[in-house]
Amino acid sequence: RESAWARYDRLPSTLKATAKFRLEIVQRVERLTRAGLRKAAACETVCAQAAREAKARGEAKPPFSLSTLYSWLSTINGVDVSDRLAYLAPA
Repeated sequence: RESAWARYDRLPSTLKATAKFRLEIVQRVERLTRAGLRKAAACETVCAQAAREAKARGEAKPPFSLSTLYSWLSTINGVDVSDRLAYLAPA
């Protein structure tokens, strides 16, 4: 835990912003699952929504794939909610 936060604290602001974006995506999935969607459906919904948002901004490709989202979820599995940001930071 402490080492994850120490590494996070040393990151440049751009990578901290990436971690924050990842956390926000994970939180979207969690909101949908709390609302009754199954995890797979919630992940697919969030991925599709992010792709539509990226397209609306004129971006050529989605910001992440479904497999990437599952990787983020795996990374924070068992991690305390208050520590997730540090664990979602790019390596």
